Amino acid sequence: MGVELPAAESRGGFIAFGAMALAGLVAASRRVWWALLAVAVIVGVFVTAQQAGLIRHGWASAAARGDYWRGAVEIARDHPWFGTGPGTFGSIYPKYKTALTEEAQLVHNSYLQMASDSGAAGAVVFAVLWLLALRDGFRLARQRGNDAVGIAVVAALAGFAVHGLLDFDLYVPGVAVPAFLMLGMLQGLKPVPVRPARRPARLARATAGLALGAVVAYLAGRSLLADFYNLRTAGTDPVAVRRAIDLNPANPRYWALAGDLAIQHGHATEAAEFYRAAVRNDPYRAAYHWRWARALLAAGGRDEEAVEQLKMAVDLNPTQGRYCADLTTVEENIRQAPGGLLKSNPIEKRR
Repeated sequence: MGVELPAAESRGGFIAFGAMALAGLVAASRRVWWALLAVAVIVGVFVTAQQAGLIRHGWASAAARGDYWRGAVEIARDHPWFGTGPGTFGSIYPKYKTALTEEAQLVHNSYLQMASDSGAAGAVVFAVLWLLALRDGFRLARQRGNDAVGIAVVAALAGFAVHGLLDFDLYVPGVAVPAFLMLGMLQGLKPVPVRPARRPARLARATAGLALGAVVAYLAGRSLLADFYNLRTAGTDPVAVRRAIDLNPANPRYWALAGDLAIQHGHATEAAEFYRAAVRNDPYRAAYHWRWARALLAAGGRDEEAVEQLKMAVDLNPTQGRYCADLTTVEENIRQAPGGLLKSNPIEKRR
């Protein structure tokens, strides 16, 4: 009886492995024909595995990635200098996506993610960082006589650099942290010219490094603690959510969650203020504008503000039918109401 092997789902992982193997062989041999042989072997293994059913192409996934990449390019074109801010692709992408693709939160390409989030300068610096790392890695392998450590470092860095073209490695700590640790290992393994450093200079560098580490630890610690408060109660405890907000007030998700809880308890006015804060921290997420509009309508007498927020939601995500329907309903109610006042709450009608 034959054994059925599971099909590999990560095409990006397979391509990154091929890049690692190729980089390792080139670093170990310094011969072009070894590189050509490695390419032939990798292609042969891929074709064989494909024919054996161990790998699926996943054309639908590839097509979706193409749309994410196109959206990221357009976002970078519209916001060329500073991008839209770290981690905001998922908020603004619905404005650029086609109607057939899902509302992805990440670009699935680390370099285009940097262009979308941080602008052209950030993307160029990030790309140059990995190009210089690969150059230094190959130099290190030659300088160390092609020992296992130098070859392993350059192979691993090549795999990460290539995989970043197809996925969101920067947003996976288990992948990103080791990659940046390898960058540090690379610098530590490089031969350093012997130059006596002055004691004040060493002390200043050590102090600056400790200060930077303390700031990062403080900010990261507050963020992790805020997530702990939020996850501990699954977002159902208003007190825990407020503690999360106090620890990380720049996180729009906590403000939106506080607004959801206020709505559940019938505090529409308070919810509207929470949603306002969520929009202030992430103005590109259509769902926050839509929730703010619903809270304004539930609070009563603020229909013009609600219309403004619904228009923003529709503009940011024109393929979401619910936003368009709510905007049409509210505008129709305003036109029909005597004196331009809202007669009835369309949100309550829909419930």
